[in-house]
Amino acid sequence: MKDFDKEFRKQIQEDTKIPDNINQLFSNFESEVNMKENNKQKSNVVTFFRNVSVAACAVVVLGIGGCTFAHINGVENILSPLLNNLGINSKYKENATEFNNEVTKENITVKLLDGAIDDTLLIVGAKIDVQNIQGSWIEINGQYKINDLQINPINTTIDRLTDSEFIYYQVFDVSEIDIKNKENVKIELNIIEIKEYNEVEDIDSAYIEYGKVYTNGWDFEETISVKNLSDAKRFEFTDLKTYKTNNNIEISVPEFITGSYSNILKIKTDKTNYNGDSFEKYYKILDDQKNEIATFNEEDRAYDHRVYNDRLVLGNIDRNSKIYIEVYMQVYGDEKFNKVLEIPVDLSKTTEKGEKVTNLKEFKADTYTIKYNDNWNLIPKVYTSRVGPNSIYLGTLELEIPSTTNSEYTSSIYVKVTDENTTVEDLALKIRRENTQSVSEYFEEKSSSEVALKNQKGYTIVSTTTDGEENYIKQDTFTVINGKVYRIIFLGSEKEYNNLQDELNEFVSNFEI
Repeated sequence: MKDFDKEFRKQIQEDTKIPDNINQLFSNFESEVNMKENNKQKSNVVTFFRNVSVAACAVVVLGIGGCTFAHINGVENILSPLLNNLGINSKYKENATEFNNEVTKENITVKLLDGAIDDTLLIVGAKIDVQNIQGSWIEINGQYKINDLQINPINTTIDRLTDSEFIYYQVFDVSEIDIKNKENVKIELNIIEIKEYNEVEDIDSAYIEYGKVYTNGWDFEETISVKNLSDAKRFEFTDLKTYKTNNNIEISVPEFITGSYSNILKIKTDKTNYNGDSFEKYYKILDDQKNEIATFNEEDRAYDHRVYNDRLVLGNIDRNSKIYIEVYMQVYGDEKFNKVLEIPVDLSKTTEKGEKVTNLKEFKADTYTIKYNDNWNLIPKVYTSRVGPNSIYLGTLELEIPSTTNSEYTSSIYVKVTDENTTVEDLALKIRRENTQSVSEYFEEKSSSEVALKNQKGYTIVSTTTDGEENYIKQDTFTVINGKVYRIIFLGSEKEYNNLQDELNEFVSNFEI
């Protein structure tokens, strides 16, 4: 299965014009393929930061060694060093919202302690009491949402408070989400499982062996307000340098984000020209004197994207910092990690990214006119080589929308006109059948409504699906005029859909027949 998956991914990615998520998501129009390969190899050290999801995230490993806070009584005594090593500054403790909400199941009590959010990060802390624990550490896996949007932690820290109690802090990237109501942000944390395991010392050869697993579920829902204590700013390199390993993996540092509680350094990995087996990576961050600041260990990914971003939370670097990033890599089957790159990064050579001002462009087809943002890529036809001979997108106009999130992959709007003797009601039934009777992807309908086009009445069906790692939205807007069917289909991730809502509404309202 592994070799089959690898060959399938290679074939599906040969045509670089079509976004990978579109190819993956609409494989139901071509064939039924199971792409889920999840290698459970892990690395960790005694005192460490761990990620708890299968998304493309990083894990921070403390560079101070030893079980720093074990058997210390009193939460207040440990939070400062714990948060500092996570990269969170003292503003968090001063401005965090206290929750004190707890759930007990299977003799495990999870108490939500506090949280804080700004335009860059959401930070949430919890205390977990595992009675009669057999292992030396725990790991949690869960599902998390901000205003109903699925989101995965980018960094997590855990440390031991007593023999059975652990302090757990998770950090989420909010910079990729357009939060509409900043006074009443809803956060949901559903801890699905808690797993025991024993600590291991060597990051180059350590593989976790799990013990008892608890799966009863510990659910929390809270509200919190955004506090921008300092303005969030994004910086980019005007002369971005790319570094290549000897096996053609390209790595770059495209962006640095500052916030009230900490900063984010983005590291981009491009495996387009890599033909080897699966691998794991970790990063050592060094200051300008080559002293180690932190170590970040990548987690496994449920889907083997060829381009992805790791986001490292670093509170001890700023806009003027000069650092080095050492990249260590272990190919599947190798015994240990090897250093493959050392990347110098001078953040003083970045420039602040300003808000992009977009203007509308107009495109006139035979029977309709559209207006779209000038930074969208207009592709007049989607040919068989891009979507396959049986795809519903064959022969459509496509508008490729630049990513608004951490992902490198785009979202798209498809516009299709066909001669069809049907009614709006029958067309809606046809669309619903497409959504629920496809070979390998099932779309669940979220809503349906009447909408106003430029000069006609239209209808919209919004549906969702998932690849196991991320949720996707399909918004299908349609009408029937004089024997012609007009369809406007948006396809993108749930977060992209949230961020583009105003632009999508404007596009639909300007669609003129």
